[in-house]
Amino acid sequence: MTTSAHDDLDGPTNHRPRRTRGYVLIAEHNSRLAEAVASLVLTHGFDPVIVRDVEAAIVAFAEHGLPAVAVINLSLPIVDGFAVLAALRYQAPATRVPAVVMSSMRPLRDEALEHRERYGIVAVLTLPLSIEHLAHALEEVFREHRRVAPVAVERYTATDRANDRAREAARLAELEHSELVDDLPPPTLLQHLLAGIAQQFGVSIALISLVTRDRQYFKAHYGLSGDLLEERGTSRASSFCRHVVEADHHEPLIVPNALENPLFADHPLVTSGMIGSYIGVPLVSPRGHVVGTLCLVDPGPWLGSAPLVDALVAHARAISMLLWPVNKPIAAIRLVRVRIPTRQPTRITEMSARSAHHR
Repeated sequence: MTTSAHDDLDGPTNHRPRRTRGYVLIAEHNSRLAEAVASLVLTHGFDPVIVRDVEAAIVAFAEHGLPAVAVINLSLPIVDGFAVLAALRYQAPATRVPAVVMSSMRPLRDEALEHRERYGIVAVLTLPLSIEHLAHALEEVFREHRRVAPVAVERYTATDRANDRAREAARLAELEHSELVDDLPPPTLLQHLLAGIAQQFGVSIALISLVTRDRQYFKAHYGLSGDLLEERGTSRASSFCRHVVEADHHEPLIVPNALENPLFADHPLVTSGMIGSYIGVPLVSPRGHVVGTLCLVDPGPWLGSAPLVDALVAHARAISMLLWPVNKPIAAIRLVRVRIPTRQPTRITEMSARSAHHR
């Protein structure tokens, strides 16, 4: 009997019966993608074990031993994919458990390439993936799963650059046509929504950020002070939100602990202590462009689980409907009510943090 990842979103998911080649750890918060990977893993004679954060991954290590291969999204709740890799390397050398990493965000993929030897990364995949591409990549990895093979990575071609420029031009044109970027005070309704969201998720700052050609503009905000409040935005180059806008796929950027993330650890807003954690989810226009984010920021680490990320995505969809109302009465739009559990860092979290610190 096969247990679906949808049955238990917080713990490891096992697919029965057990096979003789061991299991593949799939660390992925998107249930559909995780199930697609799991189906391919089964065809190669491995058992898939799906987890949505590092704590569940370490539980899987304890219950099943070390995996034959690890497939990891670099953007995960509680701690990011780099910390999962660090926890894995704490348990086993790279030559024993090779890793495949995935991301829609080029800077994260570049960081993975830079640290590929340390983490035992054998493939860096770009999201979204076709089933055919994913199947080919995994087939190569499984063939060499007892040794670290050369890193497989997609090349960024002239055609890719041209497509990105065209997509960005269309995105900016729609944002300009919307007239959402203005000099008016923040809409009261959006301000109230952000205050409620910040309280629900236990963070100090919540923003509706629109990314223009050269800056990010805060359409609405909660918890800002000082220069950020006065300027109502930052440069695009220094923003976390630009990574969500520039991604190859509509996907949240989850940075549970910015000080331990190799891409963001040296960012001025991180070293100053303002940003300890960040999660940004896309605000998608009627034409399918990501014009900005609904984002949460806090000076400390964010220990929210994968279901909370799903809830924030639902909030972003509701806010997108408010920004671009298409025959949808505002009264019909409601906040997604979620219970935020009181959590303290567990020994598992502390161990993974220590292992990440020593990578």
